[in-house]
Amino acid sequence: MVSAGVVSDEVVRPAPRHAGWAALAAGLAALVVYVLTLAPSIYWGDSPELTAAAYVGGVPHPTGYPLYMLLARAFLRGIPFSTPAYQMNLLSALSAAAAVGFTALIVFHVTRSRAAALIGALLFAFGTTFWGQAVIAEVYAFHLTLVTALLAAVLAWDRRGDRRWLRAAAVLYGLGFTHHLMSVLLLPGLLFFALTSRHRRQFMRELWVCLPLCLVPLLLYAYLPVRAQADPPLNWGDPRTWPNFLDHVSGSQYRGFMFHRPFETMGAQLARYAGAPSPANPGFLIAQYGGAMLLLALLGLLSLARTNRRLAAFTGLIYGAVTLWAMNYTIPDVDAYYIPSHLIVAVWMGCGVRQLVVWVRRGWKRLQVAPEKRPTMTAIVTAALLLLPFSVASANWELNDRSAEWSAITYARAALDALRPNALVVGGVDDPYFPVLYTRFVENRRPDVILTNVFDLVLPQRMRLTSRLAAQGLTVRLPECILKPGREIHEDNCVLRQLLKDNLGARPVYVLGLSEKIEAMPWMKSVTDGYYLVKQSSLPLSEVTARQPILDSGDQRPEVATSVVFGGKGPRGLVPKLEFTGFDLRPLERGDLPWYRVRAYWRTLDPALARKAEVRMVLADAEGNYQLDADGSSNFYSSHPLGYGFGAGKQAVPERLREVTDIYVPPGGSGRPLYVWLAVVVDGQFLPVRGQESFYVRLAPLPGRAVTPNPS
Repeated sequence: MVSAGVVSDEVVRPAPRHAGWAALAAGLAALVVYVLTLAPSIYWGDSPELTAAAYVGGVPHPTGYPLYMLLARAFLRGIPFSTPAYQMNLLSALSAAAAVGFTALIVFHVTRSRAAALIGALLFAFGTTFWGQAVIAEVYAFHLTLVTALLAAVLAWDRRGDRRWLRAAAVLYGLGFTHHLMSVLLLPGLLFFALTSRHRRQFMRELWVCLPLCLVPLLLYAYLPVRAQADPPLNWGDPRTWPNFLDHVSGSQYRGFMFHRPFETMGAQLARYAGAPSPANPGFLIAQYGGAMLLLALLGLLSLARTNRRLAAFTGLIYGAVTLWAMNYTIPDVDAYYIPSHLIVAVWMGCGVRQLVVWVRRGWKRLQVAPEKRPTMTAIVTAALLLLPFSVASANWELNDRSAEWSAITYARAALDALRPNALVVGGVDDPYFPVLYTRFVENRRPDVILTNVFDLVLPQRMRLTSRLAAQGLTVRLPECILKPGREIHEDNCVLRQLLKDNLGARPVYVLGLSEKIEAMPWMKSVTDGYYLVKQSSLPLSEVTARQPILDSGDQRPEVATSVVFGGKGPRGLVPKLEFTGFDLRPLERGDLPWYRVRAYWRTLDPALARKAEVRMVLADAEGNYQLDADGSSNFYSSHPLGYGFGAGKQAVPERLREVTDIYVPPGGSGRPLYVWLAVVVDGQFLPVRGQESFYVRLAPLPGRAVTPNPS
């Protein structure tokens, strides 16, 4: 019988008994890289919300992650340095480094090779997606800590037959469920492996102990209703009642994104996963390690299937379950859900390394190299193979280096600085809203501002979260419409309508980060159609007002006069549609960030087109070169409808108009002077500019301090 996972070798030597040094070396090497590339503050996505929830003892988005919240709260209290944002990022780095160490143990259990364990673990450590999760506050690094610890315990039990490892695996699996429901995807592989083990009788006898050990950790979910009862400022879904609790821990709001794709689209999803990475295709698999490393994984899988089909099937079941599920989950950040499958690929790459070493040893024998020289020469080749993970690290470094990433925190501070006193902010989608949550409740910036979320105002089960805002001075009256049985979400906008009606005039009201999808929904459109949405800054922030904005410039003239004609193509050349007649550009005293006020002057030559026109601005140097974010987009980008949309058609289009846009400068930059560049878009197409090839027009350089310093 072939022992578990040992790749055949003609050189007979005692197999090493443990790989502690390999696990420690891999974990420490990964930790050094993660700390060097760690985000210094909050990042986009769920990072600000998770950090704020841990800081205030709140309830984050489903499924609530009670184990992670408890660990994070203890970590925040126990670390005496830096900000809560940095501390939470550091927790991810430590969790990811631990997962890398456990990965080394997994590869060692499969290959019995310390070198393969070290190389396979480091390849996993420096894969694009896992590395990206290791340097920000997110749940996935800690999830992989639990997954890798579980798999290492299961493999140790299978090799040794020690029931303590089996019981430890049961506890770890239960803890996994208190953190992320993706743990269920491991079940087919785990059951197969246990029921085909030579210790399966022990497994059956131990079920009466292991099942309780697995279920007891689920009691940690009591954290959610306990904390909800304390009414923290972050209380997603308000899981203090049994229906709300079940909805939250089961992630019911995300079910509509799972397994609803038509079968004929699976080919496209497979291409998104396994295809070559490009601007149009993420290529989740190849993007991790590169195509050459995947050949190494294929070699390892074939080697494992030849020497231990049971282990090959075990790893294959985990890989298949995770990949199939992620391919059928329609969310923007689905790349993180593939990470457990990338772990299995790394295990296979470790097997590939082991097979290469076996071939090298056979080669020395066939070349009749002196036996006393073979170990040294093999060690040299093995050391050369150690360069593989560091080549992957070098290729992925720039993409995952978040050490200078301050954009989320400066955006959030700018958003709060842009608000008038005692404002009410109704948040929309996560990316624009979550950083503001952190800045408001962790940094305690602008305590006069009241934050709520549009979904708390329209979902019946969250009405208590709206009612409690009265304690902050908001006028809250819940209309009778919410008492109707069998209501749908679009019928519940009466609460939002009532809130606007009661508070407009008493305090400024803003909407933050409403996506085009939300704005187009009937229940939202029927509310906003009754008001003007005035977007007067470069932020995704619009003030809701019943007053018509003043657009007619009258006799006012710009400080910098010009004549730039935008138009459409006609049979005899460009047909004038809109003329940009000048601008004012001045520094604006607001908070501790560099703000500028741009007054743009226009002459409308085609009122119908003006109603559809969108003004876009970027910050770039004199040649039009702009700083790029990680996704290739401009570091600064602003877009707003010309004339604030003319009140969604309620306001006449004046011939001459003036609009105001306040812009702030994100951190970074080349040190060269920054200019405001302006363009006009209609129906998704840039309008040509008379007399130039570029669609963008360069205005003046920003005066004064035009670079945001890295905040503390």
